[in-house]
Amino acid sequence: MSRYVYSLSDYQAIKKAEIALDGLTVLAGENGSGKSTLSETLYRLTKVLTEYEQLINKKATSDIFSAIRPLQEVDMVLHVHREQNSDFQIEEISHLMKKIRETKNLIRAEEYALKLIEKYRELLTKAFEVTRNKEFLRSRLMTIFETEQEMSDDKSFVENVFNKMEDEIENIAKTARQDKTDRKRKIFVDLMPRIDISNLQLSEDRVELLDQNHFNQLINIKRVIYYKTYELMDYLGDKPSDFHSYLFETSPEYQMTQEERLLSMRLRSILGGTIDRGETLWRDQLLYHRDDGLEIPLKQAATGLISFSYLARLLENGYLKKDTLLIIDEPEAHLHPKWIVEYARILVLLQKQIGTKILISSHNPDMVAAIDAIARKEGVSERTNFYFAKPSDTNKYKYIFERQDNIGSIFDSFNIALTTLD
Repeated sequence: MSRYVYSLSDYQAIKKAEIALDGLTVLAGENGSGKSTLSETLYRLTKVLTEYEQLINKKATSDIFSAIRPLQEVDMVLHVHREQNSDFQIEEISHLMKKIRETKNLIRAEEYALKLIEKYRELLTKAFEVTRNKEFLRSRLMTIFETEQEMSDDKSFVENVFNKMEDEIENIAKTARQDKTDRKRKIFVDLMPRIDISNLQLSEDRVELLDQNHFNQLINIKRVIYYKTYELMDYLGDKPSDFHSYLFETSPEYQMTQEERLLSMRLRSILGGTIDRGETLWRDQLLYHRDDGLEIPLKQAATGLISFSYLARLLENGYLKKDTLLIIDEPEAHLHPKWIVEYARILVLLQKQIGTKILISSHNPDMVAAIDAIARKEGVSERTNFYFAKPSDTNKYKYIFERQDNIGSIFDSFNIALTTLD
């Protein structure tokens, strides 16, 4: 099993943190100590490392769509001529434009864009041949393409405009392909806006993935999943996000293993029912089917039940694997103490039986104690790590995350509330 070490220092509330990610890791500390910052920064770091080529494709296809955007304005100009010539029907052009807007495949986006440019080249050449008002067409096109080129030769103008657009499309695609090969640190910085990565590092089996000029590829982590339990209702809306798609879509060609099936059965027992995607009336919603026959949209269920439902869906849809990093902010939020213990048990078993790497942040003594006790019982305490955020000696607003051999010091911090009441 690969071992990972994640380090971050001198960033927001964090003075220093060096976190082992070789099993189930727990971050504990008071509010404002940087637990969520550590979680979100790790998510964004790992997302870039695991999805680098897809992110480059996404940016390049977006740039290609921006490059051909002027063609949409050309449509409005050509509308004037459609009644004069039936060749100006552009259903095929609209279809190509839609494909470019929706595709995430760089090769396809480049292919569709070049084909679209050729179509418009033909249309504008024909437009100059048939129009009775060339001056109007010339002035409008000069505005659209932001050029002051003289248009005494209409054909040369059309060729020049579209040759430049073709060059721009080809350069975008060429740069994207080069970026995939080079993996330069500057590109990495661009993909993580508003995060200072100067003191950020992730190592895989003692190999640092970030250096001064380049960054390396993660080998044994293929997917990162992150969600904030205190925002769990937001994920049931129709706002697109990675986590939303994990809840609603099954991983391609996925088949459950025996270990995953047993964990799924345990989750169904806790839930007292099943969760699936609705059809017809409840289309695009998750439904809770309770064993006694009750059927309701999951968003109307108790928040604690929703928390378990998310784990069930991620498992059943094939996203909790040994090559997955699962990050959860405050998983105990909304949970009854009894269910906190059950949730802790599921996390420990996910790590033990499937190998999923897990990082959670918590300030609940029941969750920390349950994870510690269950990990010991299941024989995985050596892969269960606890870190506690302590204020720096030089600045009480900056925290150092220290690894704890036992959870006693974490419980001392939980007892502050009782001391204050006394």
